[in-house]
Formats: sequence, C-alpha cells, structure tokens
Amino acid sequence: MTNHRKHPIRRRARAVIGRGSLAALLVALAAGLMLAYGAAEAEDTVEPEPAEQETVDVDLPEDWFEQGETLYLQNCSACHQSAGDGIPGAFPALAGNPFVTGHPQGIVHLLLNGRAGMPAFGGLPDEELALITSYVRNAWENEAHPVDADMIATVRDGDELDLESGGPMERPGAGQ
Repeated sequence: MTNHRKHPIRRRARAVIGRGSLAALLVALAAGLMLAYGAAEAEDTVEPEPAEQETVDVDLPEDWFEQGETLYLQNCSACHQSAGDGIPGAFPALAGNPFVTGHPQGIVHLLLNGRAGMPAFGGLPDEELALITSYVRNAWENEAHPVDADMIATVRDGDELDLESGGPMERPGAGQ
C-alpha cells in the first residue's frame, strides 16, 4: 500500500486561501511580480550620490510628522510594514534606505508613477504625498529634508527639483 502524503506547500497555500485572507494572497502575488520583474529593474537602479547639505524652506503643517505617519499606515504599511523594514525579497525596507533619504526626486517620482510591483500613488493629492514622503524620509532614524506639495507638483509636471539631498530635519524622536 502506498502512502499518499500531500505536498506541504500545497497544504499551506490551501490554508491561506481557506482562511479567506485576500490580503495575504495579494501580498504573495505582488511578491511574485517583484521577484519576476523587480530584480532586473533593481540592477538598473543607480544609488544617488551624497551631495552637499542644503536647507530649503518647505510649507508643511506643524504636525507634519504625525499626519505623514497616519497616511503611511493607511497607504504603505501593508507592504513596507509599520516599522519600515519591508518584506525581504518582496518589498524593500524604507528604514535606512539611501534611495529614500537621497535626493527626493527619485522617491517622489516612484510614488507618483509606481514601479514593478508597487502601485502608483499619483491619484493622491500633492499635500498627502508630501506628508508621506516627508514621513518616510524622517522616520525610523532616517534623516532627510522634508518635501512639500510644491515639490511634488514640480516632479508631477516633469520638472527637476532644485534641491540638494539630505540635511537632517528636526522632528519628533530625531536621533533616538
């Protein structure tokens, strides 16, 4: 008599779908797309070089960090996680990521247009995108110049930002 044992991967996949976890299924699908298409694109990505630090005035509400955190948790944390550490092999960490803290042109363009398995968030208002961008550039011990709605609009219009990268910004919890 032969032992008909089910393959463990098949059993786990059935359990995820059986629990009705649409979110888990979507994360797995997005991870597969990232692995299939993101690896080649990631090789073409050039890390921004550090530039001289420059302070540029930005127009953000006083509680920009808290508002940005709220919007991040609503729009981004399912993939990049609440602590910004991402999901290895699927969604990159934002904490300590030089792309996030480098010149803001790249991250703003990415948020507006998406890439590989990441959706475009260009449908969000410039003010909300500025809050999210400023938050991720200054959360989890990241320290970079915040971004305002005018900067988002500049990139949305296809123009280059006239801003050097970086420059620590005073914010709640900086350096802790």
